[in-house]
Amino acid sequence: MFGSGPHLDEDQRWFISALSQKLDQILRQDRLSQGDLKLSRERSLLHSIVNAVTDPILLTDTEGRLLIANARALTLFTASEEESEGRRGRCG
Repeated sequence: MFGSGPHLDEDQRWFISALSQKLDQILRQDRLSQGDLKLSRERSLLHSIVNAVTDPILLTDTEGRLLIANARALTLFTASEEESEGRRGRCG
């Protein structure tokens, strides 16, 4: 087992330092991945709830950028190239 305090030689100090840095890195990554997984599950649940509503739902940020749209809103507000007046006007 390692000694303590001034009884550690240079190699032991280096090993303990490198090991503690690596363990800290692993623990941080684990906490981040658990947070990402929870966020992903919550986002999936939100999308499921929003898509269950038959009325169109659009969720935007304060600057008007679209964040979430349910399936009904997408069918109402999404146009194919043939249906788009803007594309027909420019190309035709």
